[in-house]
Amino acid sequence: NSADLEIPGEKFGNSINLINVRTPEAKTALMNIGYSESQVRVYFELNMPCTDENGNRYVLNYTVNENGAKLNGFAETPETPVDMVIPKEISDSGIVYPVKSIADSAFEGSAFVKTVVISEGIESIGSLAFKNMDSLTYASVPGSVKGNLGSGVFKSCIFLKKCDLAEGITVIPPEMFYNCQRLSSAVLPSTVSRINLGALSAGTNRLKEVAILSESFVINSGYLGESGRFDDNWGYIGTKWIVVNDDMKELLESRISANPLYPQTVVVAAVSDPVVTFGNGILTIS
Repeated sequence: NSADLEIPGEKFGNSINLINVRTPEAKTALMNIGYSESQVRVYFELNMPCTDENGNRYVLNYTVNENGAKLNGFAETPETPVDMVIPKEISDSGIVYPVKSIADSAFEGSAFVKTVVISEGIESIGSLAFKNMDSLTYASVPGSVKGNLGSGVFKSCIFLKKCDLAEGITVIPPEMFYNCQRLSSAVLPSTVSRINLGALSAGTNRLKEVAILSESFVINSGYLGESGRFDDNWGYIGTKWIVVNDDMKELLESRISANPLYPQTVVVAAVSDPVVTFGNGILTIS
């Protein structure tokens, strides 16, 4: 079981079921009396009480093994929407475990998160992890996830106004911001090399501005529909694209819609070490 283990006096042969223990020491103790490493593992669930900066309490549920922890979602629903911080590590019985991942659909449909800050060090975020969260207005995603973002991470978060994407992120997954109707601008870090299908389709209001800070970019037509273009079908209606060099400008101009009803423009912002901020949905580069 996942509680403190009472070690049996003898093993029951190779047919014994897998034993879950709570500490590496318990695993070692069992192996010292004859259990094989394949028969024993550190594996348990852990509920961690947390308090946001306003004193609101919430409890997060994790699955823990020897390599680290996976966040599964709320263990208890908060009484009021909280400003949630997902930590880079948790501890149990004096042992520190890194938080490695966020599970698929971990907080899908929850109306009890106003903001979420995902700590640097977390390596993956599952599909639909924060989908359809009606109270969510702000989120930040660390560079440590690199390309390990599942599809639809923030899909249909209709009140999401701002999402900070850190340097280090390499791929914007399918439908990451699909139907995020109040997200009118987006900034892609210089490390991003690919946008997948529907990643920035922002619903009825559509994205007005997209800044791509990469100096090079690979566009795979398979992610853009049959036309291989950023067009009105994917939410790029009247979009202003901000890029860092003429090569990027030429690349995007070859892929934006030629439909005169939905004009799109590409401009070069020759800014070194740009600082990108949001204000009332308007993108500012200074």
